[in-house]
Amino acid sequence: MRFMTHLALVVVVAAVGCTESGNNRIGNLARSANPQIAMDGAGNAIAIWEQAGNINVRYFDATTGFGAGELITNARDNYHPEIAVAADGTAIAVWLARNPDGDILVMARRYIPELGWDTERVLEREAAATLDLPVSEFPDPGGTPRLQRGSALDPQQPQVGIDSTGNALLVWARYGNVRAVRYSLTTGWSDVIAVTNSTPLTDVLPRIATHGDGDAMVVYARYGDPENIVIDGPTESYPAQPPLDVIDVCASPFSSALESFLAPVMLDPGTKFGEYADPDVAVDASGMFMMVWTRGGQSGGIPKMASDLRFRCYRFGIGFVNDAAEVIEDILADQFQPRIAMDADGNAMVVYDSNRFSYESVMYDAELGRWLIAQSPTSPGTNGTPSRLGRVALAPNGTGYVIFGGAQDEALVHGNIKEPAARRLVGPAPLDNTFDSAANPRGDVVADASGIAIAVWQRNDAIQAHVWRRPTAAFTFTPSAPTAGALIQFNASSSTAPSTMGQIVSYDWEFPDGAAAGNGPARALGAGAHQVTLTVTDNYGQTATTTQTVTVTPASGGADRFRLTIIFEGGGQGQVLALGGELRCSSLDSGECSFIFPAGEIVWTAEALSESFFSHWTGCDSSDGPQCAVNLTADRTIRVFFE
Repeated sequence: MRFMTHLALVVVVAAVGCTESGNNRIGNLARSANPQIAMDGAGNAIAIWEQAGNINVRYFDATTGFGAGELITNARDNYHPEIAVAADGTAIAVWLARNPDGDILVMARRYIPELGWDTERVLEREAAATLDLPVSEFPDPGGTPRLQRGSALDPQQPQVGIDSTGNALLVWARYGNVRAVRYSLTTGWSDVIAVTNSTPLTDVLPRIATHGDGDAMVVYARYGDPENIVIDGPTESYPAQPPLDVIDVCASPFSSALESFLAPVMLDPGTKFGEYADPDVAVDASGMFMMVWTRGGQSGGIPKMASDLRFRCYRFGIGFVNDAAEVIEDILADQFQPRIAMDADGNAMVVYDSNRFSYESVMYDAELGRWLIAQSPTSPGTNGTPSRLGRVALAPNGTGYVIFGGAQDEALVHGNIKEPAARRLVGPAPLDNTFDSAANPRGDVVADASGIAIAVWQRNDAIQAHVWRRPTAAFTFTPSAPTAGALIQFNASSSTAPSTMGQIVSYDWEFPDGAAAGNGPARALGAGAHQVTLTVTDNYGQTATTTQTVTVTPASGGADRFRLTIIFEGGGQGQVLALGGELRCSSLDSGECSFIFPAGEIVWTAEALSESFFSHWTGCDSSDGPQCAVNLTADRTIRVFFE
C-alpha cells in the first residue's frame, strides 16, 4: 500500500524502521478528538480524527511506521469521523459537518492507493430550519463552545463498513430511523436508503460489521419514546438518561448478492425496566455475525435495573443460529457499552464497562462452543471512578488487543494482550500516563495477521498512537562447530522487541537435556544433531519462538584435555549438574554421558528424579553427599547410583 506524497498538510515523523521508541503523537495541534483507525490486509493503516473543526488523517506503513499526515476537509465544522479500509488499501471516511447556514451534513470521501482522496460527497443534508430540537452548544475538546445537533432525530452516529475489494456501506441515524448509502465499484454511490421506518419509535446508535464478500449486518437500539432521547455531546451518542419506555435491540442484514437490505429483525424485545442497549456486531472469516448488547429487565420474574450481557449469531443463507437472545453474563451489576471483535475462526472477545468500576472482558471459544469466565483487565479506581474507553481488536490468528482508560485517579491508558492459544488476557501494561485526569479519552485499536496492532487515543487535546509488533526470537552459538563435551555458549541478544517501548523480559530455552533461562546459557552436548529452542517474551506478554539444529561432532582427548564419562547405575532415575547447572546430564536421556574438559577440578551434584532417591557416587577423588569432585589429569569414569 503506497500513500500519496503530494499532500495538502504534511506532518513528518522520522522513520526508525520497525522499532518505536515511544508513543507517536500523530495529532500535533490543539483541539484534536475522537480518533479512529482502520487497517488493510498487509498491516498498513489510516488513522482519522477531528481537529479544530477539520478532519485529519495520518498514514501508517507496515515497514516504516507512521509517516505523513493530511487534512482532508476544512470547509465546515466537521466532527465524528469514522473510517474503513479494504484489504487492498482502498478506504472510505464518513463524518458529520455543520455548514455556516447551520445545516447538518453527512459527508464521505473515498481514498484510492496511488491516487489519493477523491472529491468529498454530501450523503444527506438536514436543513437548519428542520432540526428537531433547538441546537445546543457543546464545548469542543479545546474548550471553545461550538454549535452541534441537539436531538436523536437529527443526523448522528455515522458508521462505515467495507468489503475486501472496496465496496462499502455507510449508515447513520436520522429522524429516528437508520439510513444508509451504498458505494459499489461498478455503480458508484447510491441514493439514500431508508433501512428502517419505525416512526413513532426511534432507532439510534447503529453499528456495522462487513464480511469480505460484502454481506453486512447493522445493529441498533430502538426506543419507545423519541422525546426522551437527547444526544449528549458531539462524539459519543448515548442517551443522557435511559427512558422507562420499551427499548428493543434490532438488526438489519444487508445481502451483497441482492444488493439490498433484508427485513429488519428484532434481536431482543424490550421490557418496561430495560436500560439502554448499545449493541455492537462483528463477523468472522466464514461469515458468522455475532451481535452483543446489554439488557436490564427481569431476573426470575423480578424486575431489576442491573443489566446483563446478551448475544445472538446470524449467518446468511441460514438465519439466526440461536433462536433467541442468550445471556453471556447475568450479574447484579450494570454492564454497558460492550464492544466485540472476532478472529478468523469464530472466537470472540467482548469488553464492556461495569459499575463495579472496571472494564471487563469475556471470551467466546469457538472450539468449545461456549463463553469463558469473565475477566477484569482493570482494577477499580481508588476513588470509585470507573475505567473508560474500552476497545478491542482480534487479529485473524486470535491475538487479542484491548485498550482502556484508567480511572480518573489513575490517569492512565492501559493495554492488554491475549496470545492466540491463550484464553486469558495478560497485562495490563500502561501505555500513557500523561493525559489530563479530568479528561474522557476516546480511542480505537486494530490488528492484522502479520502481528501488527495499533491503538490510538485522545490525550488532552492531542492524538497519541501505540504500535505493537511481534517480538523476534534469534540466537547464535559459539563455537559454530562444537565438539562433544565442549561447552557451547548460546547468545540471544539478537532477539528484538520492536513494539512501542518494547523490551524482552524473559528468555526460555529448551535443550536436549532440559530447560534453561537467561540471555546466554552454556551447554555441553554429546555428539549428534540436537534441536535447541528459544522462546522470548516481551513486556506486553507477546511471545516468539525459534528453533535451530546444533550439530556436535565427536571429540577425543588431548594433552591438556580429558574425557570424563558419567555412568548411571541402580534402578532409580536422576540427573547430575555442574558449572552452576549449565552442564546437565539425565538418566532419562541416556545411561551415560561423556564430556571433554581441560585439566583441573570439576564438581558434579546429583539430583534424584520422580520418586527415586540418590544413593552414592563411585570413582570420585572426593565426595560429600550428592557432590562428587574429580581432578582431571587423564580420562576418567565416575558412576552415580539412584534407587
